[in-house]
Amino acid sequence: MTDATSLPDTSPVDGTQHQDDDRQLKRRHTINQCLIPLLNQYAETKSHFTIVECRDALLTHSSLKSLDKHTLYRAITKRLMQCIDKGLAIEVGIRGKKRKLFQMLSALQMPVAPGLEPVHSTTITEKEAATHDTPIEAPQAPTLPFTEEDQRELEKMIAQNLATRQEIGYMIEYLDLSLHQKPQWRDVILAARKNAEDMAMKAWGHYMALIQLRAVTMPEGEA
Repeated sequence: MTDATSLPDTSPVDGTQHQDDDRQLKRRHTINQCLIPLLNQYAETKSHFTIVECRDALLTHSSLKSLDKHTLYRAITKRLMQCIDKGLAIEVGIRGKKRKLFQMLSALQMPVAPGLEPVHSTTITEKEAATHDTPIEAPQAPTLPFTEEDQRELEKMIAQNLATRQEIGYMIEYLDLSLHQKPQWRDVILAARKNAEDMAMKAWGHYMALIQLRAVTMPEGEA
């Protein structure tokens, strides 16, 4: 006989539960928008860092200033443990007496915002092609030369992207300040902030594309 406590809860979920779930999703997304770029920066510079150092750096972001530091610490810890499990990060030592040191071995991809999950591709893979009559060709390497001038232009584009992302960050910071100074403008300010957040996500996507270009065009031995 099945115990009543083991039966699934079939009671309807009220609106409060949905609101709590939405808040948690939004909070995770906001943390990821700041945490993953920081971890990618650690990966690019091969820096060693502690969770506390990472948390304190994130608390300088206007979008995270109001977040409880213990909640943020737990979110960073959870993400780092996932990275370690996947071989994307390692523990390299101890700083001081207690704080563990970590190093990122590879950059992370930005997660897709809730509701914007990509549609699964219908492209036939090489394994699937073995059961089809029409063979597929493996991707070919670029044949056009990538000159030193092209490399300088790419680095210039990366620097311009960094400046753009900094400007957007200042924009969001100013809008947050305005929200406290002009609460009667709340709806307008929040709409403008949403637009700025969309701009930040788009600029980050451009940055990741430029970094990928740099990776595939950098001479061997310099990557």
